[in-house]
Amino acid sequence: MGEGIPAKVANILASEGESKLNGLMADLIRVLAVYKGVSWRSELFVDLSKMYEFLGRVETVNPRLLDEALERLSSEGLIRVEERVRGLMLSPGTYRDKLIHLVDLPDVMRVLVRDRCFREYMRDRYERVRRRIGLGGRP
Repeated sequence: MGEGIPAKVANILASEGESKLNGLMADLIRVLAVYKGVSWRSELFVDLSKMYEFLGRVETVNPRLLDEALERLSSEGLIRVEERVRGLMLSPGTYRDKLIHLVDLPDVMRVLVRDRCFREYMRDRYERVRRRIGLGGRP
């Protein structure tokens, strides 16, 4: 029997500093978890950029490295990738994109609740939403 999802996620987080690929895999897991385990490939660039901005990292996402990270996460059984057709926001027409799903969001979240980066990013997002809707919070 192979390694379970929590152990695989923990290993990826523990090795994120070893290479750009490992770091991107860890960041993809975090960003997918932020969005309840689902995102379009095309939207991952913006979502990762938002997280990098919060972390004070000036980084751009290399599309080839992103695809390699997605392939590795898929081969590890952590994500499922489906090619789908989706509509364009402001004009008629459709295009093909990849819909990315975390295989088991609850198992991933059990690991991420111990990840400082994820916790701080989620807390910041929560506080920004509270301020926008007039519930106060940190300035």
